[in-house]
Amino acid sequence: MLDGGRWYNRPCDCGPSGCSCVPLCVIDLPGPVHEVLEVRQDGQIVDASGYVLHRTPSGGRLVRIDGECWPDCQRLDRPDTEPDTLSVRYLRGLDVPAAGRRAAGQLACEIDRLCHGAPGSCALPTGTKSVTREGVTYEVVPPGSWPETLEAHLPQAWAWVQLVNPARVRQFGAVFSLDLPPAPPASRYRPGVAP
Repeated sequence: MLDGGRWYNRPCDCGPSGCSCVPLCVIDLPGPVHEVLEVRQDGQIVDASGYVLHRTPSGGRLVRIDGECWPDCQRLDRPDTEPDTLSVRYLRGLDVPAAGRRAAGQLACEIDRLCHGAPGSCALPTGTKSVTREGVTYEVVPPGSWPETLEAHLPQAWAWVQLVNPARVRQFGAVFSLDLPPAPPASRYRPGVAP
């Protein structure tokens, strides 16, 4: 319980809005929530000092702190620049740590060198490709597996992969879109078998 700016570990009568002894004006945002970019209410941008984002395991809670409250209902048939509307624009996802950004940058630079530079100017080995043309498929792969190639040629990127995936768990690639229904769990996929 928060009382006079101090936290106390004692029970209080918390309502459906969560752990607070007073009703909160809250919007639950699906997450993870990285950053709130803009909130519009009745067509006007709400000043960022009027709300605060509390990150939760399932997303985020946008709490109004300026004495006002979010509307109970709105007109979904109107653009968010009109009265009786509410919209929240936010970035969904987790911030990539500095080590991950450096590793991705190193890999991107090496791919750029491979695409634009002379042979031998890139740390990545050449020849990793698969081509299908006129019914004939051929693949040229450098010696060793991809983890061995990454470890030998890009140690910084390999260190990051080992940090975030020490058990070398493999997962199929996927594309996510807010305009499409959620994909089934990855465990339902098997190589060569359509879901």
